Amino acid sequence: MEKIYSEEHNAYQLMTTRPEKVRFLLDFSKAVHFVVYKDMHFESIMN
Repeated sequence: MEKIYSEEHNAYQLMTTRPEKVRFLLDFSKAVHFVVYKDMHFESIMN
């Protein structure tokens, strides 16, 4: 079995959320578009 090189991070905390926040994040993820060309990174927000 292969060895997994990772660390356990104890700094993470569980967060509470609301349906409005989840909806906002989902809508934003659908609107933002990232393009990587060679060493250049472009992002655009489509409204």
